[in-house]
Amino acid sequence: MAVVEEGLTELTAEDVWGEDDGSGAYYLLGTWLDGRIVVHGDSGTVHRLPAEGEETDPDPEVAASLGQFVTMLQNYVLGRCLLPMGVEPNGTRGCPRRDRGLADRDRRGRRSLPSLGRMPSMTTTEAMPPAPSAVSPEQALAELLEWSEGGTASVAELTGPPGSGRTETLLRLSEARSGAVLVDATGLTCEDVIERVMSAAGCADLPEKRADWGWELEGSPLAGGLVVILNAHRAGRTRRSSEPERMVHRFTVELAVAGRLKVVIERDLPDVRRAHDHLVVALGPNTADGPVGLLPDGLDSDALRALALAEVRRAPMSVWTALAQELGVHVGRSLDVAAALEASGDPLEVDGEGWVRFRDERHAETLRRSTAAEVVRAVNGELVAWLRDQAAGGSTGQYLAQGLAMHAVQAGQFDAVQRSGGLVARIDQVALMDAAHADDAYAVSGGPRPVTPSTCGCAGSTRCPRVNGRHGCT
Repeated sequence: MAVVEEGLTELTAEDVWGEDDGSGAYYLLGTWLDGRIVVHGDSGTVHRLPAEGEETDPDPEVAASLGQFVTMLQNYVLGRCLLPMGVEPNGTRGCPRRDRGLADRDRRGRRSLPSLGRMPSMTTTEAMPPAPSAVSPEQALAELLEWSEGGTASVAELTGPPGSGRTETLLRLSEARSGAVLVDATGLTCEDVIERVMSAAGCADLPEKRADWGWELEGSPLAGGLVVILNAHRAGRTRRSSEPERMVHRFTVELAVAGRLKVVIERDLPDVRRAHDHLVVALGPNTADGPVGLLPDGLDSDALRALALAEVRRAPMSVWTALAQELGVHVGRSLDVAAALEASGDPLEVDGEGWVRFRDERHAETLRRSTAAEVVRAVNGELVAWLRDQAAGGSTGQYLAQGLAMHAVQAGQFDAVQRSGGLVARIDQVALMDAAHADDAYAVSGGPRPVTPSTCGCAGSTRCPRVNGRHGCT
């Protein structure tokens, strides 16, 4: 799937359907099999329009929400990589042949999209594998070195509590293995990691057809080598991003199988998968250094907590001030962010654009964990209302593009935000899709949301959002 790289292009109903049916604005997400993928600004439903020369589809809806569409894409991409791991009819193994299309064809020869839920879920709360015994950093390094040189598993995970030495151990592993590719996943998407690995392999440009990146890696000098991914728990553009789960549970398999690589990743997630064949090495707690992520005494922890509640890991002073004003209501006092910044010393830094961030993200993570859930929800709700009224330009507008969607998820308001065409057009496409996947209300198993006559009024149109296979308004 090719995606729009910056923002979303607004389309009229006439642009989409050839006539103005009064359905309002649509926004271009990208293309799939040469057909445009659009999201309806009012209902949030996702449609695929027929490509040139392709017959009109009587039911162009592919997902009832962005969340369902994102999950469908991830399940499909994973399936394209995992299904060929079995033996092919010709006796070969591995990734799909280059000449295969990205979609199946129905009996009439049309290209068709995969159905929702086609691939099984990779996570479950049942039958969890037993936790590995904790070892020392030295033992973990020795085990990972042995695996990297001859282990059968293609993916390894290094886990352990904060401060146990995960990152340091993987840095030592990358130094011990000549030619290993080291990637710090902080702030990165899986696609960003692919680009870095491709660059390290000597493939400067990502292929135009992004599904071909595995073939490029397989034929590169890096094939058979080692990729070390640090800080996967901080992947994604925002602090509540769904990228960590995607990177650990799905992407590592794709990268290892498609690129013929060994991949080791730092994991800070509970293991809720039914089964997997990854090597898991666990570190024990480091009691010598004491708790991690604690701020020095004498700082205004509530003012810093407001900054930690920013979803983007760096924020302009205007956003920090707005967060502090809302948090101040709950702590019972006014929070002075300027004074907090001046007194902060090492914990905070200001970049050249005047945006503020924590030098050590563990401070932000500790503050977020210690904030009551109802306070988090309330502060995010007020910030969403404030951001909606801000202008598109300037630093606040830039923050809105990256952070509004995830703040809406935290506030339980993502449905309202993704229904607003004007807001959707101002949100970064990657941030929008990530928030749609992170929002619990859009789990595929939950099905499409109900539609009432007042929100639809389609009189039986094939473009109406559906409930249990029927029009929601009829």
